[in-house]
Amino acid sequence: SPAHRDALRGQAAWDPMCVDRPLCRALLLLLKAKDPIGCFSNDVLRTKRLLPEGFFDVQALHVELMDPDRLEAEQSDTEEEVPRPRPLVLSDPLDEMCRRLKHYFTAVRELHLSNIEDHRMDYRFVSIRAGPFAHFGFVELTHRQAGAPTYSLLACRDEPPRPVFVEDVRAENRSRMPADVRFDVRTTMSEREALYLVEHRNAYKNGGDFHFAHATYRTVRSHGVRKRYKPVLATLRMF
Repeated sequence: SPAHRDALRGQAAWDPMCVDRPLCRALLLLLKAKDPIGCFSNDVLRTKRLLPEGFFDVQALHVELMDPDRLEAEQSDTEEEVPRPRPLVLSDPLDEMCRRLKHYFTAVRELHLSNIEDHRMDYRFVSIRAGPFAHFGFVELTHRQAGAPTYSLLACRDEPPRPVFVEDVRAENRSRMPADVRFDVRTTMSEREALYLVEHRNAYKNGGDFHFAHATYRTVRSHGVRKRYKPVLATLRMF
């Protein structure tokens, strides 16, 4: 009915928005099919018109990311080398979601992402924090070990960051290290590195690198953390 359509045009009809895995897949497939790049204003405006006006104006967004599509090598079952149309594949839901957050869900003030592949987030959290989430005050990344190892991310734009006390973080850093890892007494801790550890709840620093309690063989260079967190820290000082 016209009244029903009018109601769906408002933000209140969709806020807070809770998206489960099947709905996440359907939404990301639609957006990727209509706007593969997801950053040009004309394409974004055109694609937004496919859904009610208030849909992308939500301020609270909770998304359980879809499981990534697995790429399989194509095998021809005929003698003819006729190319088949390739199905749309979403192999990196985290990247797709971050792109849509930046250009579609621009009004979001509170975001909760779950079912994030841990190996992707381990290496990309620093760049994501300094990119799509640079203007969020509070950010917290927690690891979920039950079942398939995944991360959950909570980001609140208007909330202040966790307090950072370098000496306290230094002590917590050691407590996060697995018992079979030997602590490097040359380990130092800057304010930027302490903020990274405050936000990434499963990381620790040992020597000149950061590692992860669930996967000690994965490494993030400390100079990369310091470089990326310099503008983040400057922004957070305004809270």
